[in-house]
Amino acid sequence: MNLCWTITDDGAFICGDFDSRVTSYSYPTSPNAEKAKRLARRGIPAVKKFAVRVIDTATRSRVGCEREAEYDARNWRRINAGAHE
Repeated sequence: MNLCWTITDDGAFICGDFDSRVTSYSYPTSPNAEKAKRLARRGIPAVKKFAVRVIDTATRSRVGCEREAEYDARNWRRINAGAHE
């Protein structure tokens, strides 16, 4: 698993796996986003461990529809935008 993630200015947590191309978007007020913000204070290893669990869950819940591909594409754009801020 080759992970990346970002916490956006509005507090959303977006993570993705470069290998599988699976992403997950957590709204700013969601439990996942709140937890990611707390873990960010503890450092990268804590967020990475959490992102692995989030991506594993997202991978298991995939049904293979076109909507998922649209969401993944949008999330990769957001992750890439966050990397350049």
